[in-house]
Amino acid sequence: SCVGPAPCLHSLLPTSATSPSRIFNMEYSSPLEASFVFLEGEETTGKKVRINVSSAVLQKMPYFQARMSDRWQETNETLLLKLPDGCTTAALVLLFERLHFPSGELACLDLGVALQLVQLASMLVAEDDALVPELEYTLRAAIRSRADVENMEKFLARCDPPSCIKRLASSFGSESMCGKVSNDQITELLKNVSKSGDETAAEIVQKVMTQRHRKGSEAVAASAGSFKVALSFATHRQQDYLVVVLAFLPCSVNALRSQ
Repeated sequence: SCVGPAPCLHSLLPTSATSPSRIFNMEYSSPLEASFVFLEGEETTGKKVRINVSSAVLQKMPYFQARMSDRWQETNETLLLKLPDGCTTAALVLLFERLHFPSGELACLDLGVALQLVQLASMLVAEDDALVPELEYTLRAAIRSRADVENMEKFLARCDPPSCIKRLASSFGSESMCGKVSNDQITELLKNVSKSGDETAAEIVQKVMTQRHRKGSEAVAASAGSFKVALSFATHRQQDYLVVVLAFLPCSVNALRSQ
């Protein structure tokens, strides 16, 4: 399955539960103790899934609070959920698995699955739910390239994500400006850092060059040229400082020197 294996039981138990007696002495209120409701999710393709969901979990979700009225409880009908375009039933199942075990955590996910969870959460989960910052962390970890950032921006444009996810997308958007810095500007930045020893300027150089190097070997080669020019203008002490600054890059200083 694209959502990966289900988390093992010990990772889902509350951290305070050190023995079976503490789990079952009612110190921990589990959503599994509440009554269950049938929820049927349907993709835009027509694919459906029918799952048992704790009423305690649903009552915390603004989307379902109004639908689970006294009148509905009398009929106890299956709740129907039309999934937004691009979201799969597998992502829906994963979301509810996570919500039923609040002391667990999401594993590393594929970007596509992480984006689907964000879209479902923006539709179903309250803004202040503890799951939201976890999704932000999961989404950040799933982004590994400029193409991933662009895919994330396109996907989020179709929904109204939580504010923290919007901030995350904006932060990557500002990073994209780093790719527009010319080689001459990089050289001047490096020369300025070596002469001034300014930590803020050093952080800017690290961020800009890290973003540039995601484009591949040609970008690294261009940075190597700027690095060598900057070294030629620096004293031995300034050269040593510049080496320290660039040592934090995923592409090492030795790799730059070897170009």
